[in-house]
Amino acid sequence: MALRAGHFMPTTLLDSQFAALEPLEPGEVGIVCDIDASPAEIAARVSSRIASAA
Repeated sequence: MALRAGHFMPTTLLDSQFAALEPLEPGEVGIVCDIDASPAEIAARVSSRIASAA
């Protein structure tokens, strides 16, 4: 986030955003995707997982 020019959210809020995350409730659908690749690769992973869950 610190490298994003003009980003609307200050990095000081990141910890509180993660702290506010709630686990999915039973029956709620979700995926986990690592962010260790390029944005295009991450988008392809997400698209693939969504397609296979449908």
